[in-house]
Amino acid sequence: MYLGLLLGIGGLGSAASTGLLLAPWALASYAVVVVTLIAMWAMGAGFCYPLREGLEGTDKTPRLEDAELHARIAGSRRPEALAAVRLTSLTVLVVLMALKPG
Repeated sequence: MYLGLLLGIGGLGSAASTGLLLAPWALASYAVVVVTLIAMWAMGAGFCYPLREGLEGTDKTPRLEDAELHARIAGSRRPEALAAVRLTSLTVLVVLMALKPG
């Protein structure tokens, strides 16, 4: 994740040096990245944080048994939804970079 952010900073520097920082397609890509980060955090936090607490066991929640953990993971479609958001945003970003509309 941190490597990706480092590459993003390099991409912003490259766009600034070529004068494309405020191009319409670049602004749209910034919006796509921000919306994707917010959506994935909102969708993933509600799924992953309780699982993490169940794996470690905390004062509030006891440690989950393997069968209960498997049932929670298998009963949720959240990972597929996260993958759909990620792939959709990746497709939109690639289209924006390839076509450079505006």
